[in-house]
Amino acid sequence: MGATRAETIRYWERVKTRKFNEELLNRRGISKERLGIYKLHEVLPFVFYYEDFNCKNTEKKEYEGHSVWMHSQSYQLFDKKGTVCKNCGLEGIYFALERFKDAKKPHFNLYGKDPKGNETMLTKDHIIPKSKGGLNAMCNYQVLCEKCNFTKGDTMRNREKNQSEQKTLLEKVRGYTTKCDHIIGRWMK
Repeated sequence: MGATRAETIRYWERVKTRKFNEELLNRRGISKERLGIYKLHEVLPFVFYYEDFNCKNTEKKEYEGHSVWMHSQSYQLFDKKGTVCKNCGLEGIYFALERFKDAKKPHFNLYGKDPKGNETMLTKDHIIPKSKGGLNAMCNYQVLCEKCNFTKGDTMRNREKNQSEQKTLLEKVRGYTTKCDHIIGRWMK
């Protein structure tokens, strides 16, 4: 269930900066380490696609002496659909190479700056939420900033207006899944 407007406002009043988020994670015993900052063109051209038999990139790439897996669906989403929040228009401007303190392998997170200059992470969102039957498929993903993603919750935006559009999307998602099953079947032989 999505958050109410009042809940969202209260939440964002408490969580005004990334620094607060990091302090909260630290209090819970979860801390992140930032290893480096990279421009978009230093990361996106190296995204690896399993389903693309002609993909010349490798699954791993070295950054800051660390081996980074480059086949993340989030990286693929940013590469295929762009780095701008679909809802508010916040633009991702750099990738941060980060890892949780206890983790061995780092990963990239995409960040932009909100109008007040605060760092905001961009995320992979399910257009049709998984809780409503949405699948993990590229045609069911969209780019949202963390604020818009939290506000959206597990709802489908403009539900009444776009029912025919959502029905088309659902059919596309089901068709994509069938296509994926076919590709995986070829690999298994």
